[in-house]
Amino acid sequence: VRSELAEPTGRLGWDAGALGIARAAWLVGSLTGDRAALADAERLGGAAVRQLLVDPRLVPPWADLLGGVAGVLAGVVCAPLRPGDEGLRGPAVRLLVARLEELSVEDAAGARGSMATTTQPVAGLAHGASGIE
Repeated sequence: VRSELAEPTGRLGWDAGALGIARAAWLVGSLTGDRAALADAERLGGAAVRQLLVDPRLVPPWADLLGGVAGVLAGVVCAPLRPGDEGLRGPAVRLLVARLEELSVEDAAGARGSMATTTQPVAGLAHGASGIE
């Protein structure tokens, strides 16, 4: 597990990326009193948010909650951050909300987020079709 708390490797989302790993480590550290896990979680959370701001191309080009922009946004909102990194959260959230707005689709089927695999509406929160934007 400690190897997963190393620097972010490109995947940032909460489902299987650095932000999700940081949040899980923080929860485990909080429940067990493991100060090292808490420190690692905050370090990884800050590194992931910084990486996002330095290279927004790391954010997937679809809106899905699972693996897409909405999932990265959920990860940023919940990321454990050191006090010195807290100022990164607002710019990252604004960047991701703007990206969701760019990806939104509105037509006869209603408003929804774009998907990775199709332009057809798909029901469900995971794929953005429920109007999470």
